[in-house]
Amino acid sequence: MTPQQLIPELPAQLARRQGVAQLLTTVSQSLNIPSSRYDEANKRYDTLTKLLEDCPRLAELKPRMFPQGSFALGTVTRPLNGEEYDLDFICHLLAAGYTVHTPRNVYDLLFKRLKEHGTYEEMVQLKNRCVRVVYANLFHMDITVAVSNPLCPNGGLLVPDRELHNWKESHPAGYVAWFKERAVLVPRFRLLEKAYEQRHIALSGQTDPLPEEHTQGQGALRSMIRLFKRHRDLYFENRSDADFAPISIIITTLAAHAYEHAVATQVFDSELDVLLAVLHGMPNFISLELDRDTNQYVRVVANPTTNGENFADKWKRGPAYQLAFADWQQRALADFSRLAELEGRDRLQESMRGLFGTRDTDPAFGVQTANLNAQRLQKAATLTPLVSAGAKGLVNAAGLPIRRETDFFGAA
Repeated sequence: MTPQQLIPELPAQLARRQGVAQLLTTVSQSLNIPSSRYDEANKRYDTLTKLLEDCPRLAELKPRMFPQGSFALGTVTRPLNGEEYDLDFICHLLAAGYTVHTPRNVYDLLFKRLKEHGTYEEMVQLKNRCVRVVYANLFHMDITVAVSNPLCPNGGLLVPDRELHNWKESHPAGYVAWFKERAVLVPRFRLLEKAYEQRHIALSGQTDPLPEEHTQGQGALRSMIRLFKRHRDLYFENRSDADFAPISIIITTLAAHAYEHAVATQVFDSELDVLLAVLHGMPNFISLELDRDTNQYVRVVANPTTNGENFADKWKRGPAYQLAFADWQQRALADFSRLAELEGRDRLQESMRGLFGTRDTDPAFGVQTANLNAQRLQKAATLTPLVSAGAKGLVNAAGLPIRRETDFFGAA
C-alpha cells in the first residue's frame, strides 16, 4: 500500500503534508514537456543527425549527436513565457583533435552546413558556444560542438569557452549517467499509523517508491527539480538581480547531491519532507577551492564526472551570484514549508499560484478534486455501515469507525 492510498486514514497534519505533496507532483507533471512535443523533438533530432552525417566535410570528423542537459536528464521545464522549449545537444566530432581544430573552425563548419541547407537557412543562428536551430513556437535546439579529451580517463569531452577561443573540460554523457543513478534512489518513510478506537495498524519497515523514473521526466528527484526551476523563474522574474539567478545545472547538481544524501541518511514522514530535506541540504554541496588562475579561493559546483568543470564558474566575477543563490534557496525553503501550514484549499491554491503560476496550479487542484470525488464514490460503494446500540456512531464491517471526509486542508 502506498502513502497516497493511506492518506484518508493518516493523522490530519500528515495527511495535509501528503496532500500538498500530491498537488506539487501534479504541478510538476504539467511543467514537463508534453509527450507530443517530446516525440516531435526526437524526430527533428534524427533528421538533423542524418543531415550532419551526410555532410562530406563533417563526415571526415565522424560527428556523433546526443542530447545533453534537461532533455537528456528528463527535467525539461515549460518556458515561463511562451511555448518554445530549450533543448540542448552535443555534436561530438570523434575524429577531431583539440590541438588541430579550434573551436571557431568547427563552429563555422557546423553553422555553414546548416545555413547552406534550404530547410534550415532561416532557422539557424550562431550563438555563444552553440549553433541554434529554431522550430518556431515548438522548441529550439542548441548544438554544442565537442572533441575528445585525451586527459580524461572517464571519456570526457572538451567544449568551447564562451569566446570560442579555447577548449574547456566537460562530460555531458557522464553527468547524465551520474544523475540517473541518483534519480532511481527511493526514500524511506517512517511508520505510517492509523488508530481508530485503540485499533493500531503499523506498516513496519515498508518502503513505498515514488513515481517510477523514465526518460520523459518521472521520479521524485526530477519532479522537485522542475518545481525548483519554476520557483526560481518566478522569484527572479521582476527582480533587479535577475541576471544573477542560479542556472539550472547548478540547481540540478546540488539537488541530486542533496537527494542522494537525504535518502541515505534520513527516514521521512511524507514526500513533502523529502523535498524540504533536499532544499535544506543543497548549500552543503557547494565547495570552497583554490583557483589555479587567480590563486584565490572560489565557490565551486563541480561536474562530478570530470576534472576542471565548475558549473559556478561565473561566481568568480563577484559575490552577486552566490548571494542570489542563497537568497533564492532560503526563500524557496520558506515558501515550500509554508504550504503545509495553510488551512483551506483557497489559501493553498492562491499561495501556489504565486509560486508556480496560475496556468499550472489551477489544473492541479482540478485533478485533485476529481480524484477525491472518485475515492469517495469508491469508498461509499465498498463500506457496509452497521449500527449497534452501544456504538458511538457508525462503524464499518471491520469494526472501524467511519471518519468524516475532508479534503486534507481543514475543509470538509
